[in-house]
Amino acid sequence: GYAAGGKERGAEYGATFAAAALAAGQFIGMGFTRKDEAQADDLGFNFYTRAGWDPHRFGDFFQQMIDMGYDTTPEIASDHPTLASRVEAAKKNAAKLPPDAEKWRKPPVANANKFRQLQARAAELGKTMPSDKSLEAAQKLLA
Repeated sequence: GYAAGGKERGAEYGATFAAAALAAGQFIGMGFTRKDEAQADDLGFNFYTRAGWDPHRFGDFFQQMIDMGYDTTPEIASDHPTLASRVEAAKKNAAKLPPDAEKWRKPPVANANKFRQLQARAAELGKTMPSDKSLEAAQKLLA
């Protein structure tokens, strides 16, 4: 860029070329992180299923995010697979399981009363955690 711009516009052209190269590199790199995320989902599905949870429910989290309107970024502009594709992958993984996978289910870690106590504790802790809005405000302040 500097050579093309010469003495008069070299710095301007060089900066423009550098910015374009950086953007292209980030765009190309997104495909790798999407693959990494898909692999993480596959591994998570395996852990989830082998721990005894219902494999047909693995995609529920992603579906809930879709239902709340979080699946709006086009895949080409995201470093993650779309939520819809993650739900579909979870369904395919569940369909590929052997028939004895239903026997992998284990009893709950906590009874209903203990689970309610854990939920209440989590809700109390959640009140002390930063919210999306407070994090956004901190990011703007830092910028």
